[in-house]
Amino acid sequence: DFAASLAAPGGAFQGLIDTRQVGLVGHSVGAKTVMNVGRVSFSRNGGDPYDPRVKAGIPMAMAETTLFMNASEARLPILFWIGSKDKYRPLPDMEEIYQAMPAEQKSLMVLVDGGHDIFLDPAMAVIQPSLNRGTQDGYRAQDLINHFTTAFLLDVLKGDKEAHKALLPEAVKCAEIQCTTTWK
Repeated sequence: DFAASLAAPGGAFQGLIDTRQVGLVGHSVGAKTVMNVGRVSFSRNGGDPYDPRVKAGIPMAMAETTLFMNASEARLPILFWIGSKDKYRPLPDMEEIYQAMPAEQKSLMVLVDGGHDIFLDPAMAVIQPSLNRGTQDGYRAQDLINHFTTAFLLDVLKGDKEAHKALLPEAVKCAEIQCTTTWK
């Protein structure tokens, strides 16, 4: 595959990509892909897009309905992100999905007053003012998203103990985030 060729000897990213330890991040409909690859089925008709190389999933502001969602097989460590003012994915829907997942390591991070598009570059609000960003400061939101997402990936993919500490409930202390987590 393409990433493996880049990481191979002589490749542009030789030694920098571990294709056996992959983390997926997706926003909106892309978050549905993260869930599918992480073994959450959205279909009655089967089909298994599961990829064993994927070790971590980060769905942000997941779009689509949950009518056919089956989270019972999902064991992937997962970091859900949602804005409390997301008009496409109401918070109670995400809380239901989060609770249904049997994954041992999971967190639901709610950006208080954030909209569906709070996860995009804050400069996008200037270009496209109709985005559903909510009222939270976009730059502060990006700092928080980057901090906790990086800590999650370092912990799950690299076993970084300091990053792990950043995900513990007592470490997530800021007014802009509500966190529900199983991290211990």
